[in-house]
Amino acid sequence: MEKREKSDRLEAEERAVYCFGTAKLFEERRKKYKLRNKIIKFTGLSIPISLGFFAMSPEISSLIPILKPIVMPILLSITTLINAAMLILSIWALVDEWDAKVENYTESVSNNRQYFKIFKEISERYDENPTEYAAKFKETILLDDIQQNKDDKENFSAWDDRFITRHGLYQLHLPCPKCGNIPSIKNPKPCENCGI
Repeated sequence: MEKREKSDRLEAEERAVYCFGTAKLFEERRKKYKLRNKIIKFTGLSIPISLGFFAMSPEISSLIPILKPIVMPILLSITTLINAAMLILSIWALVDEWDAKVENYTESVSNNRQYFKIFKEISERYDENPTEYAAKFKETILLDDIQQNKDDKENFSAWDDRFITRHGLYQLHLPCPKCGNIPSIKNPKPCENCGI
């Protein structure tokens, strides 16, 4: 029983590191895509409204006979360029499925945070009730494996793997198995496992 407990606690700790780091990585990605979506939506609405407001404003209307030949072609050229850029960005957002990515990242962050808490509790409190925590461990492993299969479709780079490891080890105050240091988030050291 002791050997199994030690094995379960060690794997729970490793999974907690991975779950926390993955949640952190997807939080960063989610922020990036949410910002991109906001920029597209804001710009797509604000430019036509601003142009219409400018063209219909009473102060501008009184100046239009004088300014119309100069200002309106410039405004139309600027608007055309911005609309072309927005069209390209909007098509890119649709093809790359930015909205779906935000939803997937949100789900992944939620699940990975939940599994992190469970695995952390198992690794810290297993000896209090080995039977209960062994059952909880098996159940959570099945759920975590499903989530990891979904997350792995993101094709993590070596940088992503180090980011995940660094943040997970830092959160749990654990030393890196390769370099032996507890990683720093702000000043990561060169390490092929947890560093930059």
